[in-house]
Amino acid sequence: MADEAAEVARLRGEVARLARRVEAVAGEVRALRRRAEAAALLEVKPSTLAAWAREGRGPDYHVRGNRAWYRVEDVRRWREAAEGEAMAGPRQGRPDAAQDGAAPRLPGV
Repeated sequence: MADEAAEVARLRGEVARLARRVEAVAGEVRALRRRAEAAALLEVKPSTLAAWAREGRGPDYHVRGNRAWYRVEDVRRWREAAEGEAMAGPRQGRPDAAQDGAAPRLPGV
């Protein structure tokens, strides 16, 4: 009788652990978006996001099967970092950095 009670308690613990794991995996799946959805969050075309991925730029992504999946948090974090970098202006030492305090120039201008 005591052995059965111990086994039931063990199985309940295992079921609870598995239920937590299922919920965690479900949360990860809900947080993943296809490239088109991630591109919409960034307000760019999916082809732009694909080009960035080929160039090693853009937000982190994960390949599952033959599709790229993006975590919403990764996309938001990357966008915030990119916006912050754009607001900071050109960096010192970059070819397009403003020289002698002159205003930065756009390419072709």
